[in-house]
Parts: sequence; structure tokens; C-alpha cells
Amino acid sequence: MNMFMSETQAASSSHSFELDQEMFETYNQMRLGQKDYYELLTLPKDRKGEARLALYGGEDAGLHAEHHEESQLSDRISFMKGWKDSLLESEIDVDVKQLYRWRINEDIANMYMVQASQRGDMRNFARWNTFIYGPPNVETYGAAVDWIVSDAKDIATTSPDGRVELAAREVIDALPSIAGDKMLLTPDDTTFTAVRNDHFQEDGFFDRVLADVEKPQGDRVTRETGEPILAHILKHNLGDTYELGRAVGSAWSVSHQQSLLKQPDSYSMPWERFIGLPVGHEAATHIGERINAQMGQLGLMMWGLDRYEQGAEGRALIREQVPYETFAEFAAQPRWRFILERKIAISYGIGLGEDKPHGSAEVYELIRKIEYMYQLANSPTGEEGAIAKLAQTRSSDLALRVLKGTDGAGGAYRKDEVYLDGNVRAWQAAKERGAYAVTEGDKGKYDIANSRHVDYLQRLSVLSSEHKA
Repeated sequence: MNMFMSETQAASSSHSFELDQEMFETYNQMRLGQKDYYELLTLPKDRKGEARLALYGGEDAGLHAEHHEESQLSDRISFMKGWKDSLLESEIDVDVKQLYRWRINEDIANMYMVQASQRGDMRNFARWNTFIYGPPNVETYGAAVDWIVSDAKDIATTSPDGRVELAAREVIDALPSIAGDKMLLTPDDTTFTAVRNDHFQEDGFFDRVLADVEKPQGDRVTRETGEPILAHILKHNLGDTYELGRAVGSAWSVSHQQSLLKQPDSYSMPWERFIGLPVGHEAATHIGERINAQMGQLGLMMWGLDRYEQGAEGRALIREQVPYETFAEFAAQPRWRFILERKIAISYGIGLGEDKPHGSAEVYELIRKIEYMYQLANSPTGEEGAIAKLAQTRSSDLALRVLKGTDGAGGAYRKDEVYLDGNVRAWQAAKERGAYAVTEGDKGKYDIANSRHVDYLQRLSVLSSEHKA
């Protein structure tokens, strides 16, 4: 059953975790106030501008991390190593102890990765990416390429506009020749319908998170109409522990350190998109699972078991997909191609399935061609310059996001693979274990498709043993 904390529960909760109270307090203090690892790799505004200009000019852009965190990282690494060693002598449950050791190993690896970026050590940067995110998945890469190629072929053969046909054929020629089947990315109709029905049933996920919310009039939700809804959900339906904040740029996000749901300065989106992204994905999933973990037995689930993002983002993406009546309806939205582009850009950057990696200028140009094709096909009467500029901006945004931390000559920061790879795995978990697997994930930050996570949490009675991985 999906849970959300009431205002009374939020006020009375004091982190009384029966499985890891003392251990959690130490770990929580280590993480509070510390920037997320991806933020340590993010370029400052002035360097972003320089990088964009380089990409626009066909030159590789160095995207390595700044150096000001070096000493702090070294101190954190030393402390975490010492604390991890001290766990061996702890009398806490052996399974809980192991879950913490795995989590700390990932934290240390993230800090090593940031250090490698600062030093320009791309060999170790790639090594720690693989340690955290696992071997790159060539099957989902091939499937993403097949999806874009299929779209490009349809566009090339159906558009009466020669410019559109030419743009589509340039995409087909530019994409790498890698085997793949786009159907790998699509859940079967039975599973999709079961998960959708589970989410929209009476007292189900969306019924509870949208309690006492009225759909605004009109075709689209803007900040003017959406902000009061989000404020109500945060205060009354998620326990009054998070507030609305301001996003930098157009991306929605959650900051647990600041207890904020960050919204863009302006937006306009259909109702399905609104309840899918800011409501379902960001608020009810990313905030909800943390709040629910606060009421649970294992405090570590507030921060997440090791590598939990590989399932959590894929599960959160399901919340964006099920507001639509079919998966195909969601897949027709720009959001889906942005997810595909992230996977393609990362895999192309590291040279997956090829003999060599590709520099940031090559990655940017490949994504620019894809974006330009879609923009042109969707706005055949639009002004050429405006379409080209939008494709340029979106492609450089993506390049700066997925190539952060690299020297620009090859490689990628592989965190954003978790959206597509995780979504495929989350749908598979729902197929094998039932729709319950998706909503059970709201109990805390873990990966519903990671059998090791599920097994340990069932042994600790955090998850029901009736639903096997």
C-alpha cells in the first residue's frame, strides 16, 4: 500500500529507527550540508558559457570539476573509510551492517570520481563511474538508437518538406550502426494497464497525492495555476516538511538537504504532464519515499541503499508514464526523446560498441541533429533560425549535463543512464512481481529491481516476503 505522512505524523516523528538508530545518526550528520555529488561536478555559470561557445564552434569543451573541494573530499574519504572499518566491531544486525558498508563504498567511489575529474584523470573517472553504475548497457543503447532511427525513417518518408526529409536522413547517417530493438523499451500492454489501474484506483497513489486538489480550467497548467496545487500537496498531503523553491534553469528537482521542491520560474504543460513530473515523479516519489522511510524501521532508506538511483529514477519515470492511457501516448511526448537522447549521448561519448570514445563536440553535434530533426518535423512552418537555435540550446544543455566531469575529449558522467535503464528494469519488476512492486518502492529509497536490495529488506522484515524478487 502506498503511504504518505500526515501532518500529525510529520510533527511527531523523531527518527526512532529500530534497526539502525545510532548508525543512522552518524551517517545522517555526514550527509547533511554536503552537496550532492553531481553538484560537485557541475560547472559554474561562467565556465558553462565558455563551454557552450566551444561546442557551437565545433571544438571540444573541458568539463572537469572545479578544484576548491579537494581538501574537503580527502577529509570525507578518510573519515568514511575509518567509520566503515569501525562497523566491523559493531554489534548491530549483520545485514544492516552490510547495507551500510555497501552504501559507504558508493559514497567513497563518488568522491574518488570527483577527485579524478578535478585531476583530469579520465581513466579513474571512468573506473569509478563503472563501479557506481555498473557495466554500460549496450542493449538499451541499441534500443534507443533503433527508436530514433525508426522515427527518422518515418519522418523522412512521410514529410512533404524536403528540409525535413534531409534532416531525418542526416540523423540516420550520423547515428552509430549498433544492433537494437526499440520494443525492449516498451512494457507490454497488460503490465502497463495493471500498473496504471493500481495508481489510479480509489485510495491509490494519485488519489492520495491529489487529495483535495481540483484540476485547473484550461488545456495547460502554468506556474500561476500549478504553484498553489504543489504548495497544497507539500503541506497537506506529504506532511508539511518540504517547501517550494526556485530552480536554476528549466529542470524540476528535489533538494533533500534544503527540504525543497525546486520549480522553474515559468512553465506550461498539459495536466497529464503536470501530475506526472512535478507531482508524481518529484514530489510524491522522491519526497514521498524519504518521508515514508522516516516512519520506517531502517533510517538508511531516507538517504538510499547503495546504487538505489538505478531503480528509483526508473520507477519515478513510471509515474510520468501512467497518467497517459497508453505507453505509446507518453512516448509521443518530447520527454521520452529527451530520455533517449541522454542514453545515446552517454553511450556515444564513451564509445560503447565502438573502438574509440567521442569528444564533447561530436556528442553535441549528434544530439543537435536529432533535436533539429524533431523540431523541424513538429514545426514545419516555423522560422528556420528559431528552430535551429532551440535545437542548439537544448543539445548544449544535454551535453553539459551528461558530459560533466570529463575533459571533453571522450567519456561521460553516466548518472543519467539510470532513467532509461532503470525504467526498463522497473517495468520488468512490475511484470514479474505485479503492480505492487512499484508502489511498494515508496517505502524508502531502494531499487525495486535489485534482487539484493529486495532480499535484504525482506530478511529484515522491511518489505513483505510475500512478494519475491
